[in-house]
Amino acid sequence: MPKVKKREPGLKEYVRMIREIKKSRILVIGDIMLDEYLWGSATRISPEAPVPVVEIRNRTFHAGGAANTVSNIISLGAGATLMGVVGKDQSGDMLKKIIAKNGIGTKHILTDTGRPTTNKVRILAQGQQVMRTDQEETGPISPALTNALIRRIEKMACDIDGIAVSDYNKGVLGPKLMSMLINLAKEKGKIIVADPKPKNIEWFKGVTVITPNRMEASLISGINIHDGPSLIEGGRAIQRGMGIANVLVTLGEDGMALFSEGKNVDKIPAASAQVYDVTGAGDTVLATVAASLGCGHAIGDAVRLANYAAGVVVRKRGTATVTADELADFIKRHQL
Repeated sequence: MPKVKKREPGLKEYVRMIREIKKSRILVIGDIMLDEYLWGSATRISPEAPVPVVEIRNRTFHAGGAANTVSNIISLGAGATLMGVVGKDQSGDMLKKIIAKNGIGTKHILTDTGRPTTNKVRILAQGQQVMRTDQEETGPISPALTNALIRRIEKMACDIDGIAVSDYNKGVLGPKLMSMLINLAKEKGKIIVADPKPKNIEWFKGVTVITPNRMEASLISGINIHDGPSLIEGGRAIQRGMGIANVLVTLGEDGMALFSEGKNVDKIPAASAQVYDVTGAGDTVLATVAASLGCGHAIGDAVRLANYAAGVVVRKRGTATVTADELADFIKRHQL
């Protein structure tokens, strides 16, 4: 039987999909962090060490990690609830203020007095990142906090269409919490879209979709993914080994590849030739796939929509989101 090439939706179909996304209600749980950017210029070398001296002219702050996933879902017009943990510190206070200013509720953000808020500071000179510093605690959160998160999830299970899991390996997610999420999703008929770190992949067996990048897929599968044949081998190995129905491998400038049970590999070319900053692009993919599946779209269509959404955000500097209007306009220009 000849292979049938997947037909890409037309502009009208994409516009309808974007409109329908507004019906989705997604719970986003995972690691939230404060993204700080120091913008300046470097015109001389330090006399103290052979490093550039960056004269800072501006400082900006953004909500990153799972908070950026929520921001993307809301920006697309869907509903989202954020659940995570911050420290009892200045960064945590600032992060919650930014999240609230973005129209996102903070009542399900719990505080851990024994750990700092994850804070990533990026120093940029002439628009190029020259250094990054991280303040974080990657050990697991306490059992009491895990149980508190579980109780909250159980109470809201009937009010959501799906779950997006944002794993940055900062301690919020763990085997007990993931097991509960997967069992709950199966019981209630909800989708789970997850962006897991390779070292934690065992926790994610049974989710609906995972979205590793090329390097992560190589680590998960144990196969060096460097060309077409190794990509197919690696993607199928993840499917077989993890019992996951859909594996979406993001490939940067080479686009995406979707591995689904019983179907041919769906290779999707990158939607943008102009890439300024990939920071947060994975959050955008996670958000778009989750919101799209949450309102009933087919996995192939959801992934194509996410590919376009990523094409918008990589053209922006820093942690960015995409609006429904931006996405529709980008697709229109791309299909002309």
